[in-house]
Amino acid sequence: MISIEKLKNTVKSLNTIIIVMECFHIIGGLLSAFGYYINKINLENGTFERGGLTAEQIEAVRRATTPWVLVNSLIFLVFGIIILILAIKNNRALKNKEDLSYLPYYLGGILIALYIVSLFIVFNIISLIALAVYSALYVGTYLQAKKLNINR
Repeated sequence: MISIEKLKNTVKSLNTIIIVMECFHIIGGLLSAFGYYINKINLENGTFERGGLTAEQIEAVRRATTPWVLVNSLIFLVFGIIILILAIKNNRALKNKEDLSYLPYYLGGILIALYIVSLFIVFNIISLIALAVYSALYVGTYLQAKKLNINR
């Protein structure tokens, strides 16, 4: 027999990890959007040329300031905010012994799919590691939440 209290603690711990990771994710998204605009301004003003960057380096900055990069950052930011709010609500539901919503974990799955699309565009080993961590976290938390809801 599954211990409801142990399962509840597991879900709460995993949910708390999701909350912390999403806080970092949101901060990163905000910094990314800010950096996008700073780089865009510096490209338009010629700051990089005056700063001594090579043509190759300036081209790399240009590739990093395409509209796709901004849209991608904003999509991840919006998903992060929504998941954060829903994960906090799930922690509150745990406290009040209510059923948990699976929505933050479904949205986490969509976020992972978006990461996969991003990996096809710009491959990065750090992104691959983050994808693996996010995948394990969201799937694990979803499965534990499902067990907890069934056993109530």
